[in-house]
Amino acid sequence: MTIQEYTEAIVPIILLCRKEKVLNPTSYRRSHLWYLYREAFYGFSEFSDWKAKYRESFKANEMSKQLRPPVTLLNQTWYDQNNFDTGRLNGKFHLEHIYTGNMFRDAIDALSDNELTAKKVVDIIKKNYQLAWILKVEDRQLSRKKEEKIFWMLLILQIQEN
Repeated sequence: MTIQEYTEAIVPIILLCRKEKVLNPTSYRRSHLWYLYREAFYGFSEFSDWKAKYRESFKANEMSKQLRPPVTLLNQTWYDQNNFDTGRLNGKFHLEHIYTGNMFRDAIDALSDNELTAKKVVDIIKKNYQLAWILKVEDRQLSRKKEEKIFWMLLILQIQEN
């Protein structure tokens, strides 16, 4: 499957969610369709260029070197975490979205229905989608407010130019 095909499956869900938001502004977020829309964002990681779009914090990088065997985090996906960490719940590492689902939905909301095409969504993802391996202790420091999160992510990340 390509990112284009994946996105073509999501656009009708987005359009239905928009319609539901107008019809039921106080309850649309409780629908299963809204859940599918929110969760679909995470699937874009399957189409990401790991070397170009993934980052790591300095502390996560240092801790990954101490693992036996050492791990290069920038080569690890969410699916690989259990191979080098003790698990998502009890482990030390966390794969955090720099470009969050809320940021993605804000960008989608800024498009008119006519502008909302699979190509446009793919363009948004290719331009903005980024994740970072950080430590769980660093994750607890992050604000969930969009503007503050960007600020704190920039402080803890070790940006590596490829």
